[in-house]
Amino acid sequence: MIRKLISALSIAFLLATLFTVAVRADKTYSAERFDVQLDLQPDGDMIVTETVVFRFEGGPFTYAFRHISAERTDGLTFLEASMDGVSMPQGTQAGQVEVQTGDPLKVTWHFSPTSNSTHTFVVRYRVTGVVSTGEADILRWYVIPPDHGYPINQSTIWLNVPPNVQPLESPSLDRAFETTRTNNEIRLTTTGIADNEGVILTARFPANSLVRTAPEWQLREQETAGAVSRTLPVGLFSGVATLLLGGLGLFLYIRANRRELNLSEMTLLPNPPDDRLPPAVVGKLIGYDSYTAMGALFDLAQRGILQIREEKGWFGAKQFIVELDDRNTSLHPHEQGMLQAIFKLGEKQVNLNQIFTRLSSKNKYFSEPLEQELLRRGWFDPERKHTRTRLTAVGLLGMFVGLVIFIGAAIATNTFLTANQALALVMAAVE
Repeated sequence: MIRKLISALSIAFLLATLFTVAVRADKTYSAERFDVQLDLQPDGDMIVTETVVFRFEGGPFTYAFRHISAERTDGLTFLEASMDGVSMPQGTQAGQVEVQTGDPLKVTWHFSPTSNSTHTFVVRYRVTGVVSTGEADILRWYVIPPDHGYPINQSTIWLNVPPNVQPLESPSLDRAFETTRTNNEIRLTTTGIADNEGVILTARFPANSLVRTAPEWQLREQETAGAVSRTLPVGLFSGVATLLLGGLGLFLYIRANRRELNLSEMTLLPNPPDDRLPPAVVGKLIGYDSYTAMGALFDLAQRGILQIREEKGWFGAKQFIVELDDRNTSLHPHEQGMLQAIFKLGEKQVNLNQIFTRLSSKNKYFSEPLEQELLRRGWFDPERKHTRTRLTAVGLLGMFVGLVIFIGAAIATNTFLTANQALALVMAAVE
């Protein structure tokens, strides 16, 4: 039975896989051509005309889209779009083009369902502030976007420049290409562009031949770079100060809390010593301060001074009651202080959940006698404790000051960068 079930599931999985592959293979598309015409304007803007010839296999297909990045520009403006030579009005119905402005500029062609056909899509838009300035006027543009999910057989790029403007050298693509030139038109051709493979065109012109002032995005980058260079010393200082102060603080903290173990020569005794150390003393001695109270509590219960019993609380929940025995028993001072902190005057029993809350508020009744007992036994050095406390405070203060310097420098740097960016925008608007 199991073997038949496994066989049936295997066949079903195989059929589902084959069906998925068939469905995917039944609807594919590619670009036979992706041509781009770049018309540089005398003011440094650029009119871009993209012509894409899509081959649809299977279907049906009802739309095509193009997302155009506005990175390193001062903005994009949609001009027009067409399909198969027919201009399309804006809208979301078949035969219309949907346009969403912003970054990126989103263009979607809507059309009637089509299958196994070839169609030509055209979009024109204006790019503002695309030419950067410096030692040369530089045009750098993604003629083929880096995020297309289809192969492109061939792409031809036309670059038209204004009259009396000549590039310093022949424009180029960042992949293999062929180029021809006639008058003010330069044509570059490349083939075999894979999925999600971007193609960048770069053209350099004499300085101030296309634009005389840098675009806003370049001014912002320059201001940011200048602000970073000016705040770099502050950042380095804060980093070094944080490292030094934090490292010194950590060193002092570790030094203050380390323990030196000095062992005397081993002495063998025929019988265990009669002087039984209280658990709280042992815990304090070896550094387990958080467990000293618990050790003392259960030691008192083991000696019969305290009784712990289980009771049922609300809704059947378990609760534990600690009851004080009336017997007159010799107690260590820290044990007497513990009982004084746990039990209020005239009280003989308390809920276990309340014990540590009461101990935390009256901890001196327990901790001070415990330290005095260690001092009496010669196991506690007040001067060492004072030194450790001082080193710990200095160490924590160093780490805190280093952190404050780091955070303050980060806030000051961010404020300075933001102020400089805002100033750059204002200056660009004034110009």
